[in-house]
Amino acid sequence: MLRGKFIVALICVFGLTCSVFATTKESMKVSSEDVVDKSNKCITCHLKEDKSIVTQWENSTHSVEQVSCYTCHAAKSDDPIGYEHEGAFIKTIISPNDCAFCHSKIVQETTASKHASAASVMYSNDGTLASMVASPHGDKKEFASCTECHGSVIAFEKDKEGKFVHNKAGAPITDFSTWPNSGAGRVNPDGSVGSCNSCHSGHNFSASRARQPENCAKCHSGDDHPQAGAYDSSKHAIAYASSPKGEGNSGMNIYKKGEWTLAADYNEAPTCATCHMGSYRKSTGGVVKATHNVGDRIAWSLKDEVSKKRTRVVFTDKTMTDINDGDKIPEVEEEYEYVNFVKDGDKMKKIATLKEVAKIITPEKRQEAMKGVCASCHSSSRVDNFYKQFDASVNTYNEKYAKPALALLEELKKDGLYKDKGFEDGELAYLWFGIWHKAGKAARNGAAMQSPRYEYWEGFHEVSRIFYSQFLPKVQEVANAGKQGAKYKKLINAIKAKK
Repeated sequence: MLRGKFIVALICVFGLTCSVFATTKESMKVSSEDVVDKSNKCITCHLKEDKSIVTQWENSTHSVEQVSCYTCHAAKSDDPIGYEHEGAFIKTIISPNDCAFCHSKIVQETTASKHASAASVMYSNDGTLASMVASPHGDKKEFASCTECHGSVIAFEKDKEGKFVHNKAGAPITDFSTWPNSGAGRVNPDGSVGSCNSCHSGHNFSASRARQPENCAKCHSGDDHPQAGAYDSSKHAIAYASSPKGEGNSGMNIYKKGEWTLAADYNEAPTCATCHMGSYRKSTGGVVKATHNVGDRIAWSLKDEVSKKRTRVVFTDKTMTDINDGDKIPEVEEEYEYVNFVKDGDKMKKIATLKEVAKIITPEKRQEAMKGVCASCHSSSRVDNFYKQFDASVNTYNEKYAKPALALLEELKKDGLYKDKGFEDGELAYLWFGIWHKAGKAARNGAAMQSPRYEYWEGFHEVSRIFYSQFLPKVQEVANAGKQGAKYKKLINAIKAKK
């Protein structure tokens, strides 16, 4: 047991001296002995009040490396959410900025990823649609049913003068509609985005837990996020479920600490983390390092109304953005408009900044990166043929259903028969939402993960059923009511005749 037994030097998880207090938190000037003393006090009290978090920490890599309570929870003297507690100035909410003291590269990758920008979806059309049916808090932008995955802008209760209200322990009281949550794109009080705790549950912060597919299923499941279901019914998931999780030639070695490399530490099956983030050994013997940017190996957008391949633009400051196929791609060293959402008080503000382009990563390069993972277990011809199948499935969804449906809606809008105001447009809007946001996502994700159930029964079968038996008849009904039935009958017949 490490309870109360600390060494003076605080060593970070990757073996780097954690000089947080000597450099980044210069205003505190605390010695390592103070850190040890304060952490011991934390443990003594919390063993009585919430023993589980102490036990979780004791069984963590942080504990082994002597990274303790005060190491992470210490606050700068001018931190607005900091408060005096039992002789220590601390904060409760930990952000990626705190983790970056030791895990800077990982935090940089995560911050540039779609995970970290998940909260911005709350301010998009998707978020508007969701707020109309899911918000338990009236017209607030943050609502629990969505922020648990996407993340909220963490806000605090304030008095009439706009100052924080504090509880008996001295901590500022959070607005219940924005906290607690462990959303991947949480916008923290210090302005950082993301929550490491979203995948690495505290206070153990286990890497092995994060690499298991059940961890991803917290968010990537359900009608419009069908990835977990598609994976669960795939050959890969069946192989994973039937494989031992421990060490050995046929084991997944899932509980290994530190780097977890395909074709070195395990060979049986991939999990979500394997394909989208994991380290793998190439046939040449070299090792491709893991990444915390989950979009690095993804060429298609599978969440949009019409799927498009995406080119990644990396700027000189390491930020990045994705550009849809068909839009203008900038040149290296050219300035390009980077659009982002940033914290503005208790809300998010959309801003645009001109940045210099450092690198262009084509969809083909991104797909090749994913193919590298596949090649650890499969022949090149099998991998190539799979991607041809996958691309063909996405194109079928695009060309046969999504683009014709959107063209009809656009024509209805021009004729004043459709306002494009989401669910306010009634049944037609719901039918279109069901085609692309539910069944269409199932079809495309099922194709990506080789899940026949999701690609066909949950996907294309439902897309086709809604499109032909409900959506097209409803378009005709709306057109008839608007005295333009003949025009739309001709348009619909042309769609039906197309092979």
